Amino acid sequence: MNDVHFNSTVHRDDMLIYQAGIQSTELCSKQFLSSELSFSTHEHFVTLTPTVSASLKKLATFLEIDPKRQTWDIWFHPGISGIEAEQLLIERGFDGSFLVRPSRSTHGDFTLSVRRGNKVTHIKIQNTGEYYALYGGEKFASLSELVQFYMENKEQLREKNGDMIILKYPLNAVDPTAERWFHGYISGREAEQILMEQGRNGSFLVRESQSTPGDYALSVRQDNQVTHVMIRCKDNRYDVGGGDEFSSLKDLVEHYRRSPMVETSGSVVHLKHPLNTTKINPTSIDGRVKKLQEGKDQTSGFWEEFEQLQQQECTHMFSRNEGQRPENRMKNRYKNILPFDHTRIILRGGDPSKIGSDYINANLIEVLPEFEIFDGITRKYISTQGCLNNTIDDFWQMVWQEHSRIIIQTKCVRYWPEEGQSWNTGFNKEICLSLLIERMTPDFAIRTLRLQKIVNDEAESRLVYHYQFLAWPDHGVPPNPGTVVNFLEEINQLESGMTDKRPLIVHCSAGIGRTGTFIAIDLILCLIRKYGLQCTIDIRRTVQMLRSQRSGMVQTEAQYKFVYMSVHYYIDTFAKLLHEHKRIEDTGHEYTNIRYSAEAASNQVIPISPSPFGMSCSWFVQSRFVSFSCFMHTRFKWYNIRRPAIDPKQADPTYYENLALSVPLAQGYIDRLGEIWFEMVSVSRDHDSTHWLPHVDIKQPKAEYESVKALETAPDSVKKLFSIEFGRRKDLTFQWKRALMNKVRQNELDTSSLEVRIAKHTALIRHWSKLLSEMKSKPGWLRQSIYISINHRRKLLRLLREQDSESFENVLNQLKIAYYAPPLNEDLPPFTRKGWIEYIIRRKVEMIKEDKLRAHHEILKKRREIFLTEKEPLLAALNEEEKAILEELNAVVNQNSEPLKVAGEYAGHEIDQISENEMHSYYYMPNKLETERIYLD
Repeated sequence: MNDVHFNSTVHRDDMLIYQAGIQSTELCSKQFLSSELSFSTHEHFVTLTPTVSASLKKLATFLEIDPKRQTWDIWFHPGISGIEAEQLLIERGFDGSFLVRPSRSTHGDFTLSVRRGNKVTHIKIQNTGEYYALYGGEKFASLSELVQFYMENKEQLREKNGDMIILKYPLNAVDPTAERWFHGYISGREAEQILMEQGRNGSFLVRESQSTPGDYALSVRQDNQVTHVMIRCKDNRYDVGGGDEFSSLKDLVEHYRRSPMVETSGSVVHLKHPLNTTKINPTSIDGRVKKLQEGKDQTSGFWEEFEQLQQQECTHMFSRNEGQRPENRMKNRYKNILPFDHTRIILRGGDPSKIGSDYINANLIEVLPEFEIFDGITRKYISTQGCLNNTIDDFWQMVWQEHSRIIIQTKCVRYWPEEGQSWNTGFNKEICLSLLIERMTPDFAIRTLRLQKIVNDEAESRLVYHYQFLAWPDHGVPPNPGTVVNFLEEINQLESGMTDKRPLIVHCSAGIGRTGTFIAIDLILCLIRKYGLQCTIDIRRTVQMLRSQRSGMVQTEAQYKFVYMSVHYYIDTFAKLLHEHKRIEDTGHEYTNIRYSAEAASNQVIPISPSPFGMSCSWFVQSRFVSFSCFMHTRFKWYNIRRPAIDPKQADPTYYENLALSVPLAQGYIDRLGEIWFEMVSVSRDHDSTHWLPHVDIKQPKAEYESVKALETAPDSVKKLFSIEFGRRKDLTFQWKRALMNKVRQNELDTSSLEVRIAKHTALIRHWSKLLSEMKSKPGWLRQSIYISINHRRKLLRLLREQDSESFENVLNQLKIAYYAPPLNEDLPPFTRKGWIEYIIRRKVEMIKEDKLRAHHEILKKRREIFLTEKEPLLAALNEEEKAILEELNAVVNQNSEPLKVAGEYAGHEIDQISENEMHSYYYMPNKLETERIYLD
């Protein structure tokens, strides 16, 4: 056994300063090594004698002993030359991408390499041991502070001629190993904490050096203390200051696992148990997934991570008393899946005298402050079980109470009305629920629901969007993670346009398995959208955070693995999109009648959200090149490519109008109407599945074997092997192209006439259009490439038409070419895109007015009923008073003790002949009149 002896002088924040033989490492000054140093390790803290304190303070900057923890960022690339840096920046970077590398010309210094256009500028960074600085520039205590300063202050870094050098996008360095014991950018203090909390004696990890960029540290727990061993890296060779050199970190670690190191004190450093990390950079997820899949038995890889998660389950740490009440047992789908009391949703507005009226099996899920990787993520969820027959009213009461606008369902029975119908729901049936519209896709259904309720004598109406995922099998997980990722992207597209962010309600059957899987994936995708591919993700910690708020989230190992695969799919697709954008940014391409050049695209960039590919998702959200989703849903739809209606309801002429009228008035409203218009004009109700391609007998020989006469007498089995049926797609395409060209060919040798070229481009357009219609779940970048090819051919057709318009029209008639795809009568929109959107907006305004008038009418009806109810006692009192007066009047008698009687009838036309007093005396007291009796006719 080859023993390596070293003196271990422990540096708390980073790594030990060691001696190999007689020669001391250059990391330490002579003054420091000659200083009297004594230390004791107790609970992984180092105690220094006063004689060394002054020397240590002088070396604080160099050794990074500072209250502010220094992190060497992803932009540092150890061990690469200037030529390699240029190659990396040109191949992977963008204008403004940069990296930092060790200087090859001056030992200890560094070089800042920045891509500017298609060239790379190299800037020397001076390292004096006391500070870092660009020659003649500001001085900084650390390399990270220097880089951060010039990223934030763009005007400070200039060339001699005054041109600014802008640092926009850090170029990620590749981890030196995919082994899970490599923890990347963590400090010595963090390594000690991890080993003491999660490890045991013999546990170890490897991390990057924070005092010496490009070197590494091996942290080992032994005798309940942590020892840090420096690993030097020079010329891509690794050693620990003595002994053998190795070509990789993995080889070094494996060697010392077999042959333990021995300190000069005689203690042996055993590397027994690798302490694996689950924290990774998104760009490293491909290697991490492959590493997890390498497990040779069922106790490694994904199973190992999931089992560690199971051991940290929080079920017994938090109370679940409310769910265990006898009054609430009938409201739980499963007796052992109950909500934590500290995060449960408390329903308001129920009967306070009724125990359990505020209970629903649901928990609020949000980002907790102790999970730092999610800093800045504010999304909230409500994780709940699927509705039971006796909890439907409680569910919709919760939806109204929490102001939720989006519901995600993965499995459950129906708890909403049929389209066009309404229900009354809620505690007191005061919420009117109606289904406005329903749209089906192969993988999910989208429903727009309306909730109405009278609040403070005013009718309040809300739209709720119900997303039901249909592609999850009864057992296991979906075979294609892209279905879930695209489903969540659809939801994010809608949610991003809402100004009032409310919790997303997610449920399956129990509300923990599929529900937890969806929430975990969505949280990580939110993190990548916000910070790009330079962020840090930790899937196990993410699930742990969810489980601290609702027990059992992500139930099975298969679901846990599916979270990894979905995030992997998203990152892989995102990276391809960024590379595609890089190509387009450099060259520019035509899309229909709009040209996006590199200059136009660069004006849309929003700094600073760096990623290893030079862009973050925030650029794509606001750029006109790609719409709200970063998965190739182009904003300008290819509406001249006809396609069949997916949903039979699209045959209804009012389908798209109703769909447009259901769009909420939020940010991106006009864009969404435009998308619906493009979808409407692109759908054909009488679609030709052949795409007007000529019939080709696939049993005939391929073109290269047509002249082989031996095939004429060969057996059918041999003919089949050489036929188009057994060929590739291009063989069939060649026959389609030749058939169309033969229709317009002027002679057998005609290969370049206008007519032949038109036929050739037409065949390719039709073939690619057919290919698009047959694609189910192909990558978005492939569809985009086909779109580009189709529009390029259309551009060529336009140029041919300009050359000879008469011949062009003749060929159109012969080949029945739909150069401008003529819409069928029922497909014609009532207006142009602008006119149709204005029409929808007018209808929307009328609907809003009508809803408000109807609401006011309902309020007035209620007020009238209330008014009549309030005035009913008063009317009764008035009637009683009138009755009493009549009775009193009837009781009045004259002087002869006879009831007063009217002697005659009142004649209004005689009013001028007698006074009112005379008439009164005549009618009511005639015996007192001394004058002659007057009789009126």
